[in-house]
Order: sequence, then C-alpha cells, then structure tokens
Amino acid sequence: VSKIDPSVWSTKVGAVREDMGRIVGGLFERSRGSSDRMAALNVKKVFYDYLDLTPVERALLKRGAPFYCVPDDSEILTKDGWKTYYTLIC
Repeated sequence: VSKIDPSVWSTKVGAVREDMGRIVGGLFERSRGSSDRMAALNVKKVFYDYLDLTPVERALLKRGAPFYCVPDDSEILTKDGWKTYYTLIC
C-alpha cells in the first residue's frame, strides 16, 4: 500500500474543482450566446489562472500571502457593476 501525501491530493482536488468551475462558466457563457472566444475571455476574467504565476511566486510568495496571486487589475462584481481595485479606492 502506497502512502497518500495529503498535499498532493489536495492540489489535485483543488485543480479539479477549479477546472469544473471554468467548464460550468464557459457553458453558461455559451448558453447566453457568447462565442467560444468571448466565453473563454469571460471565464478567464472570473477564474484566476494559477499557471500565470512564476516559479518563485508559486513556491514562496503564495505561502506567506495567500491572496498574492490576485492582480491589481482584477475585477469584482459590485451592485454597481464590475469594478477594479483602482475604481473602488478612488
């Protein structure tokens, strides 16, 4: 019987969860009439792509700052529509 490394399984389960969210988001966008390209772009807006992190960011910074991977130009849905960090603080 091989040993189960919890960190490996946690990463795998997290990746499946993230992928499922992207798939559902893409299907939802397509059902609303978006083209494949627009659906993909809208999904990328909502779900951060952790593969965009550099090896240093993946190995060191995300441990010390769990929300480090959220860029300043990310958007959040507010009751007044989509806003960026800069539009919220000004």
